[in-house]
Amino acid sequence: RLYCGHTFCQACLKRLDAVANEQRWIPCPQCRQNTPTPRGGVAMLDLDLATFLAVKADKKHPRVASRSQLDSATKSSSKEKAGTQQPLGL
Repeated sequence: RLYCGHTFCQACLKRLDAVANEQRWIPCPQCRQNTPTPRGGVAMLDLDLATFLAVKADKKHPRVASRSQLDSATKSSSKEKAGTQQPLGL
């Protein structure tokens, strides 16, 4: 996690790590705020544990459909029950 609060993977942050005015900085890709690179490198930045666990869980159990897709599917199926619809392909 960068000082601005935005979160990125370590590999991406390592690519952004740059030297400016004899100091190592990581510019945030979203807001461009600079974060000083810790002595131990990017790996020493604070870990956003909630995001890390969410990404890890999503890799283990990928979702079939997003919540918005499920909501729209539910709405369309309730509409089908209420009235008649033209058959698909016509």
